[in-house]
Amino acid sequence: MIQKKTTNNFAKLLSLLAFFTWFYLLENKSLAQEATVNYMPYYELVSEARMLLHNKEYQKSLSKYEEAFSKYYGFEDDYTDAVKASLKLDNAKKTFALLKEKLIKTGWFNDEIFDSTFQIFLKCSEGKRYIEEKKKWEDENRKTIDPSVFGFIRAVDATDQYARAGFNKLLRKYMPDSVFKSFKPDLIEYTDSVNFTRLKKHIFTYGFPGRKKLGGKDYMHTIILHLYNYNEKTDSLSAFKRAKFQYLDSVLLLQINLGEFSPWHYAYVTDYSLSVVKSSLYGVNQFFKFPIMDIENVERRRKAIGLMSLKQQCTLSGKPLPKEYKE
Repeated sequence: MIQKKTTNNFAKLLSLLAFFTWFYLLENKSLAQEATVNYMPYYELVSEARMLLHNKEYQKSLSKYEEAFSKYYGFEDDYTDAVKASLKLDNAKKTFALLKEKLIKTGWFNDEIFDSTFQIFLKCSEGKRYIEEKKKWEDENRKTIDPSVFGFIRAVDATDQYARAGFNKLLRKYMPDSVFKSFKPDLIEYTDSVNFTRLKKHIFTYGFPGRKKLGGKDYMHTIILHLYNYNEKTDSLSAFKRAKFQYLDSVLLLQINLGEFSPWHYAYVTDYSLSVVKSSLYGVNQFFKFPIMDIENVERRRKAIGLMSLKQQCTLSGKPLPKEYKE
């Protein structure tokens, strides 16, 4: 009797383990499949293409961009630079194709339309056709946006911006500045905790709200910037802040590798969070307004996340390298 009961319990335990294994595999199936993607070669290609564009080697630059786009889902800024190279080559057909691909895949249409070179393009036959087709491409892009994910992004943004602004206005009206300044950090941490909990739940249930779910738009960098609000990444962090940064870092580094989050945005928010202690880790935040920590290894850190080298960044921006920098 005891043996039979033990056998039944063991069978139930096996069934329970099988269920949890099935559930885990089901939840992580898409993540496991996506994890095979490696965007590091893409980042290398577009960094090289950007330098070639800077050096006015337009054909080589365009070829590099086309190679990157043929293998990967391109980022909006890279399409913009590819369009610039194509315009310099006076290749109306190629420019038209790139603009179409850019709008359908990323939905972004930025201030480049006001550039004088672009106005020249619009006057040609391909340019006129572009005006007629633009609305259709935008409509096609909208179909690629997951409305529930877009709604989630808007909700988080509203909580951070509108709720905090409303509290600020209310508190400033009834509190002296000295009291308000002491209360404000608690207000920020509370808002962050609400949005952080919401983000974790969304990622667990639906996956990361990356570019491919949002019509190619990298909206998440705004949300992440909210969650990195004026905080220090030091040993003195509260338990909540430490858990928040550890979670965000692990998630974002994976999404960078999957091409769902921009390396530059990750570097920016990290440096932004360190600005409160007037230091930088990647050297992207306001170009050396703050010294770069462990500058001897900055190039290694940048390469690890797919960011172009600091030396290349300075060349493109026309800024001198920091005095402490060593090859």
